[in-house]
Amino acid sequence: MGLVQVKPLLVALVLSWATTSHAGEMSPQGRVLGIAQTLAEISSSEAPAEVKHARLCQMVKQSMDVRGIATFLLGTFKRETPPASFEAFAQVLPQAVVENFRDLSQIKNLTAEIKRAFETENGIEVQAVFQSQLPYNLSFSLVRTADDLLVRDITIEGISMMLNKRTDLQHELRRLRRGGSTDPVLALATNLGTQSAPCP
Repeated sequence: MGLVQVKPLLVALVLSWATTSHAGEMSPQGRVLGIAQTLAEISSSEAPAEVKHARLCQMVKQSMDVRGIATFLLGTFKRETPPASFEAFAQVLPQAVVENFRDLSQIKNLTAEIKRAFETENGIEVQAVFQSQLPYNLSFSLVRTADDLLVRDITIEGISMMLNKRTDLQHELRRLRRGGSTDPVLALATNLGTQSAPCP
């Protein structure tokens, strides 16, 4: 697949649906191009900030494996976390992810090119190039759920977003525990909730 302008991606997305391996499920390429299309549309939109925020929240919730990511980020802390605290953390995670897109308006003329997609031991890997002012090599790690294909991690120029975030969050969890918190995951969820705008 050659370089595709992201804004008019309808044809590419329709074609990607023809390569699905399960009925009603988007193809790996379609999932990644759909994310690119959404980012391009939001970055060029003149809509109010709250409307853009809501669309980003919707994209994250629909395209990312939020609960799987939450489990990975917590690591060994997950075993000692009460279920209600884990749910609180998973619920606030989308808005924390959206916070990373706060400079999205700086992205201009975004294009996306799928390089290849292949099965891995843990799911499907889709390698792509996203280009705005500069090209960036991205690798999307996707997992198959009962009826969908969701993003578990994104590696940008060899750097895993989830590994980076896990290092930061586990440092914060250890700090909270040393500070006397009996439920550091709930405390972390509360902190994250105050640092970013809630998703609708």
